[in-house]
Amino acid sequence: MLSIDLVVKDASGNDIGDCTGDICEVYYPIYSNVKLQKGIYTIKVKNNFKGAYLPNILGIGVIVEKFQK
Repeated sequence: MLSIDLVVKDASGNDIGDCTGDICEVYYPIYSNVKLQKGIYTIKVKNNFKGAYLPNILGIGVIVEKFQK
């Protein structure tokens, strides 16, 4: 299991994402240039935020790309 704290603002409180109006996209690489064995993998995303909902987050996606030499 891998836990990640996704940071969406810098130390000054500014959004770190690519923002257009009030919508921002943040890309956060988890692994890079890692060779995985062929097989089936499962990705689970869990919100550990203590509030009733996670404010200002409309969605989450996962991009998996094949590494090209």
